[in-house]
Amino acid sequence: MQIWSVSKRPFFVIPKPFLLCLKTVVNSEVMGRLQLAASEFVRACKEERDAMLAMFSDASAGTTVGQHLDAAQLNSEQRRNVIAALDVALTDTFYTLLMGLAGEASLGGQQQVYRLSDEMGQPISPSEYADLGDLAFEAFRAD
Repeated sequence: MQIWSVSKRPFFVIPKPFLLCLKTVVNSEVMGRLQLAASEFVRACKEERDAMLAMFSDASAGTTVGQHLDAAQLNSEQRRNVIAALDVALTDTFYTLLMGLAGEASLGGQQQVYRLSDEMGQPISPSEYADLGDLAFEAFRAD
């Protein structure tokens, strides 16, 4: 039994099983926040990839990629094939970058684990609670 006191006299007693339960709840909450931070980071990367592909595919978006596609004067089938190639290239790029940050692939010929944290300083990766590589696989390769 844990005794909490401000002075020499105990003012309340907390049973040890309750303390263990409280520690588990707190650890679960922390674990949940860290998993959420990593999954939100991967989700944001996936959303960015999707937005980039949509902009590149839209002839009226005014992107440099779109201008190059227009300059190539592709017919609709050729344009679809190029967009399909861009889709694969963007997916591979984002996936490789995330795997590289997780230390599961090399970036620029170097393979190491990079520490990522959000603006509050909470770790995104590496984390014992969330595997950036697994989340990247689910987001980019599970389809």
